Amino acid sequence: MPAEKPQQLWLVNPRSGGCAGERLLEQLRLCPGVRAEPLDFGRLPEQIETARASSRLVIAGGDGTFSAVLSSPLLGNTPVVCMPLGTANDLARELGLRDLVRRARIEELPGIFSSLPLKPIAIWQARSGSRIMPFCNYLALGFEGAVVRDFSSWRANARWTSRAANRLRYSLYGTRRMFFRLTGLELSVDGAPARACPSGVGLLVSNIRSHLGLGLSNQGGSPFDDTVECIVPSTILTYVRMVAASLRLASAPAPFVAGRALRIGGVLPGTPLQIDGEAQAPLQDRELEVSLLRFAHVAILA
Repeated sequence: MPAEKPQQLWLVNPRSGGCAGERLLEQLRLCPGVRAEPLDFGRLPEQIETARASSRLVIAGGDGTFSAVLSSPLLGNTPVVCMPLGTANDLARELGLRDLVRRARIEELPGIFSSLPLKPIAIWQARSGSRIMPFCNYLALGFEGAVVRDFSSWRANARWTSRAANRLRYSLYGTRRMFFRLTGLELSVDGAPARACPSGVGLLVSNIRSHLGLGLSNQGGSPFDDTVECIVPSTILTYVRMVAASLRLASAPAPFVAGRALRIGGVLPGTPLQIDGEAQAPLQDRELEVSLLRFAHVAILA
């Protein structure tokens, strides 16, 4: 008699959240109706194909992990649940799942996840020359790119990490890069003539409101529409304002522009870039285009 298909397939990034991913895999082996295995980026197409036979695919990891899976065209309309394990967990925060996961016990989560409603979210892509880089949450040039690059270099050689240690390192590297300046950019929105962009510490293109796990980048961002917002942080104090906005002590920064397609010109070769909290190779082309890639069906807390 053929084996029944698993009710849920969990793909867990064992590197996320320090050792949280490894511990989660051990706990999930005791949960009935669940198949859990380590997420292997080298075998990601094969794992996604297996997920299509499950009622729901649960991705356990950080924002970079979610982007890698949700941007895959092989995913189709497979329903996905984003289980937060990373440092920022911005997408899970936006979908209402971050606090839900914190309150529930591991053995309760499969049942909870199976009943959550689904909603399509926008997945975007950035194109620079021949490079195509998908993202769910945001991309940032300049200051944030340099900070995330510094953090990634530290994490690659760290013997032990935790969310608290990661946040501390982000703060230290942010202080180091606080005088970074990005000038000479031009922005074109939805095919309109290019506009000169104000100088600042960087440039942020965001699909959501939550930012870096602590702040609100803007008030109008939504992962459920086909519009992205472009914010130009003038100084490091703009990020202080984002944190204050998440605590309802201030308003979030207003976007410089918003639209369905962005073209960023005047980018200096070597400009640092981060996408969904992951460091990317420095840009070599002077233009960066942002456009909608696809919609993915994800679970939300209604």
